[in-house]
Amino acid sequence: MMINRHYLAVFESRNHAILVYSLLEEGGQGQFQLIFTPCSLQAGCGYSIRYYNKSLTDTIIEKVKEENLPIPKFYYGENIQGNIRYRALGI
Repeated sequence: MMINRHYLAVFESRNHAILVYSLLEEGGQGQFQLIFTPCSLQAGCGYSIRYYNKSLTDTIIEKVKEENLPIPKFYYGENIQGNIRYRALGI
């Protein structure tokens, strides 16, 4: 079954995304994916962290704060008729 909804944490830096993803994986979370940031959200070749449970947003923010990194932008993505539409979360 294809999941039609997900969340993204979009980082300013590829290195920040990789670091936070690594820390989440070390913590045994296993609920995150490191992906290329969709072009509709950011120009360039950045990375984002994709996840499927909104409550995991707090986990990402916690890791970011522990590392004194800038808070990423968060988005909700939904597949509507084959097109993924994103809207910013007010975080």
